[in-house]
Amino acid sequence: MDDKKARAAAWIATGIAVAVGVYVTKSAWCMWALLLPATY
Repeated sequence: MDDKKARAAAWIATGIAVAVGVYVTKSAWCMWALLLPATY
């Protein structure tokens, strides 16, 4: 159960970081970061 919570937290944190990155840089290249939690 804890592993599922950790994975969910990683996806949520990465999603927020990507959203902020896209907003700040106005570039969709930040979306590559969404691949990071998939490697966990």
